[in-house]
Amino acid sequence: MDNFIRFLEHRARHSGVRRSRRRLIWIEKEEPKRMLTEFIDMYYLGYTPGEYVVISRSMAREIEERLKTLEEENKKLKERLDLAKAVILMLAVVITILISLLSSA
Repeated sequence: MDNFIRFLEHRARHSGVRRSRRRLIWIEKEEPKRMLTEFIDMYYLGYTPGEYVVISRSMAREIEERLKTLEEENKKLKERLDLAKAVILMLAVVITILISLLSSA
């Protein structure tokens, strides 16, 4: 929770809102284009990415592992969806057969 509070304090310090007596003044300034951006700053602090994003090897491995687990989960969900589609199709066939048998009787 302390990290989140520090993050909010950081964002508040760099916001364009200033208080002057009873008025709030909104100041927007354009950020210069940066060539390098740290991935953590971009992700957690909301910095706009520059031309290149720099990440450490450990962060790259962590992202790679997360992508692998998400791909595996996606594959499992796709298989379950295909199974559900097959079950629905089979139920539709059974219902049409039952309706045709009942209507002919």
